[in-house]
Formats: sequence, structure tokens, C-alpha cells
Amino acid sequence: ALSSAASDVYKRQPFVYSKNSLLLSKKGFIFMKTKTLYISDLDGTLLASDGHISDRSRNILNKVIKDGAKVSIATSRNLFAFDQRVAGVDFSIPVILNTGGCIYNCQTRHYDVISDIPFDRVLQLKKILDENEIASFIYGLVDEELYLLYEGLFDEADQAYIKKRGPMYHTFKKDLASLSEMSDSCKVIFFVGYGSYEKTKRILDLSASVDGIKATITKDIYTGNYFIEICEESVSKASAILKLKEMYDIDEIVAFGDNVNDVEMLELSDRCYVPENGLPQIREMADMVIEKNDLDSVARFIVEDYYK
Repeated sequence: ALSSAASDVYKRQPFVYSKNSLLLSKKGFIFMKTKTLYISDLDGTLLASDGHISDRSRNILNKVIKDGAKVSIATSRNLFAFDQRVAGVDFSIPVILNTGGCIYNCQTRHYDVISDIPFDRVLQLKKILDENEIASFIYGLVDEELYLLYEGLFDEADQAYIKKRGPMYHTFKKDLASLSEMSDSCKVIFFVGYGSYEKTKRILDLSASVDGIKATITKDIYTGNYFIEICEESVSKASAILKLKEMYDIDEIVAFGDNVNDVEMLELSDRCYVPENGLPQIREMADMVIEKNDLDSVARFIVEDYYK
């Protein structure tokens, strides 16, 4: 049966033939882009300003996914945060977490890909930051369970970070010696610093002496502070999307993002769209600027484009 989303779009759109596929309804055939991957960032893009998906966006996405649309997520958030924020969306395509560090299969509830930081690099970076009295928040997987590992807390931003996130995970204080004992059991996927821009820039400068990693500074759109996200050097949203493209016979990539950690993904895409609340330099990259994230603009664009 044709979903109501498809029916609504059909009433407004003329029939256009395409190589992808056609959906038969009582009114005739509707073109569907089944070889197109729609992939969206979360915060500031698909999610509303309260940090969660709206009921309207959830319903729209579930309808197009049911009709065969390939819809996925590329976010810096981990699995726990992802599950909280998009609960109820039935993704049939794996999602990209930790800025490309993990590809997670929502159907099997297991990770398809884990790109971890070499453990000796983790220890090297922690030692440098410890010597400079800068907190490091280390996210690692132990048997696919997420652990948050840290030691010192040196300022109010550190305190706020661990107060908010500590209760969400298996959280442990680990000095350098005890952390090194986890080298065989823990796959570190993400290394985070948090605070002012000056603080995260200092971490960026200090991390430059460590080989095999890459670091990106992004603004926390909810507080005005900054994150520095450190991962294995080959990791990015774009590299993970290329893996999905190969796995799922994708011909076209349509991407949505709003922040600097979306740049490589937007550059890779065949078409890219940025909500008007996105950063100015990110809006300049867009094929088209769409309405603000609070207006369900990503989900509305996908449903219009998929049946177009």
C-alpha cells in the first residue's frame, strides 16, 4: 500500500521517469530514489533545538523508510546518545556514530565497523594532557559496551561535562597505569576535551605531536562551549559514508549538516543541504539552504525529494 506521505506528494508532483524505481499506486506510478542515500547530522540539523527528534520528523522518516528510502545518520554522538535522541525511528541502513569511528547496525544491534585509536597513541596523548593539567574524556568499547574513562577534573567545564555524562555510561576514573591495563580489552573510539575555545585550541596544539590521530574543534550549540573530538586519523563521516555506499549499492549521496565536523561529508555528497541555523561558512557550501531545524526541514525535504 502507498503511504500517506507518498500520496500527499503524488498529488503535487508530476510523473518523472528515473533509473531508480517506481512505486505503483491507484493513481499510477511514483518515482522513488531507492539508490539514493539520505544522510543527516543530528544536532542542529535533524533534531529540534531541544536535542530530540520531533514526532512529525519521526513519522515522516518511518513512512519513507517503510517505502524503501535509504535514510541514515552521521553524528559525533555515541550509541547511547543516539538512541535517546532518535528513539522510534526504524533505520534499515546502519548509522554512523562518533564522527565516523563506528558504524552501527540498528537491525542486528551490533557494530558493523569499529575504527579505534591505537592504544599507544591514547596513552601518549593522555600523558601529554595530564602533564598540562587538562582533562581528557576517553570513550571506549569493551565487548560493545560503552565506557567513559577519565582522571582529573581541572575546571568548571570539566565538572559540568562529567556531571551530565557520567551517569549515562560505565564511568571510571583511570590513571595512566590503570588505563594501560585495558589495552587488550578496550577499543578507544573517541577522545574528548571540553571548555572554552582557547582550551580546546591548546589541546589541538598539544595533540599535533601525536601521530595517527586527527582532531576537530566544534561549538556546543547548547552551551556556547567547545568540544575537541579526537579519533583515529582515517576516521570521518565521509569515509564511513563511502563504506555504506559500497555496502548498500548507493548511486547518489544527499547529505544534511550544519557544523564544521560535517564539512567532509558535505563535500563528498552529490547534493548537500544546510538548515538556515547552520554556521555561515557551512551554509555557503550548500546546494540549497533549507528552513531551520525546528521546522522539521530535513524530514520534509527527504519526503518531497524521495517521491519527486
